[in-house]
Amino acid sequence: MERATGIEPAYRAWEASALPLSYARIAPQTSRSRSQLSADGALIRTQTHRYHGLIKFPAGLVKIRLRLDVGVLRCATPDYSVAVSCCVMGNPAMSKSRTPKEDSVAFAEHEVLIGRDAMTVYQFLVDGLNNPLWRSGIRSISLRSGHAGEKGAVYQQTLAGPGGRPIAADFQITEARPGAEVRFAVVAGPARPTGGYYLSTEGPNTRLRFALEYHPKGLQKLMNGMIQKTMEEEVVQLEQLKSVIEEQTSEA
Repeated sequence: MERATGIEPAYRAWEASALPLSYARIAPQTSRSRSQLSADGALIRTQTHRYHGLIKFPAGLVKIRLRLDVGVLRCATPDYSVAVSCCVMGNPAMSKSRTPKEDSVAFAEHEVLIGRDAMTVYQFLVDGLNNPLWRSGIRSISLRSGHAGEKGAVYQQTLAGPGGRPIAADFQITEARPGAEVRFAVVAGPARPTGGYYLSTEGPNTRLRFALEYHPKGLQKLMNGMIQKTMEEEVVQLEQLKSVIEEQTSEA
């Protein structure tokens, strides 16, 4: 069985979390392990590692206390994201210990009324190559497989991440109902939300709703507030899409 020692489990846990922060310094404080039998008789060894250190968040450097409770089967490789609790010292808003075992779902939605018919809006949305025209942060995008504008199409997409580093965010069209809805799922990258565009006709106009949903895992649950804010900023870009579609069709 692989044994977690020194700084490695903490470093790997933060790396695996894919959070928008950079690793600064984590030092081990204490470490212990214990064994117990599961209900089916398998031997489970729990390794607990406690660390003090510094983590650099976008807002600055903060002190943290990090505890890793790693439950592994005998002869299995530890999963450092199984159970992690963390509390930030010196920050009342983040001083409560949190654990990724807590259920948390990030959800955001926004809607606009576009002065164009539903099929015009749908045809623009269903082609992922139009995304850079209204969404910020897209470095590159191309059709990787399938047919553009159809269910099953997969787009290879690269976004600008924290510090300008590239982040993969490939997505697949999972549903495409002409004039009604376009749904997608992110299939590559550190965060893989699902989302959809839902269209309804209101006279000569189209009401468009953009919804995003994400289930954070592991250490990402510690940053649910930041994830929620990012998603809210994402869906509100629908205002830019409205402007682009109305300007394009006016020029045509």
